[in-house]
Amino acid sequence: MTDKSDIVEELRKSSNYDELNDIVLSIAQSPSLESIELILSIFRKIDFEKISKFLLNFIYVIGEVGLKQEVPDEIMDILHKLYMKSDRWIRREIIQSLGKISRKRDLNQKSIDLINLSLNDEYNDLKIVALDVLIENAKYVSLDYFNRFISLLDYREAGIGEKSLSALKKILKDEKFLVEKIKEKQTPLNKFQIRKLITLYSDSVRKLSDLRNAIESVEISREIRDLFLAEINTMMKIILRN
Repeated sequence: MTDKSDIVEELRKSSNYDELNDIVLSIAQSPSLESIELILSIFRKIDFEKISKFLLNFIYVIGEVGLKQEVPDEIMDILHKLYMKSDRWIRREIIQSLGKISRKRDLNQKSIDLINLSLNDEYNDLKIVALDVLIENAKYVSLDYFNRFISLLDYREAGIGEKSLSALKKILKDEKFLVEKIKEKQTPLNKFQIRKLITLYSDSVRKLSDLRNAIESVEISREIRDLFLAEINTMMKIILRN
């Protein structure tokens, strides 16, 4: 890789869009500790108007470097600030980069909050990327977002519902745990959500039977209980038939 000071100077001098992005992408060719210092130097020494011309590729480079080197909190904080004022494409790249960075270090709380914030984004591609990162990093799947995961079960686009179900599977320890969370949930579940949740226990009749017993023994609305029991019975019949 070219000397750090040379790269910063090249970025300062160039006004050509393609050239700027080619220079930035060169940083990802051989990620090293020097790459981290270079990333920080660019943020410190180049004005944001210039950085904005290669920002998408720059975020990509941070992720690629993060796959090989432990990225410091200073860079994580920069990503957080950028997320809050960027368009969907930059936000998406930031979440993807956080996923890469998580393979070499633990994410800080700000980064975890960003990923969870993306679950509420209006754009489905951001929801998908955020779910992928959470599924790969089960320790960041928070019970605080149980209700959001439930609501995402309704999404049919691009497998969002299935990915949300996979995220729920990371935190639902057993059928009693699920039932307790349903009891706490203020918004009623719909039939489709209930059906999806039951599939978490559909690999055996015993698990479905345990879930049925747990549903029957907890104080929840009669409507929700009846929906659960009906769907469980249907699933048990399917399993026994096969």
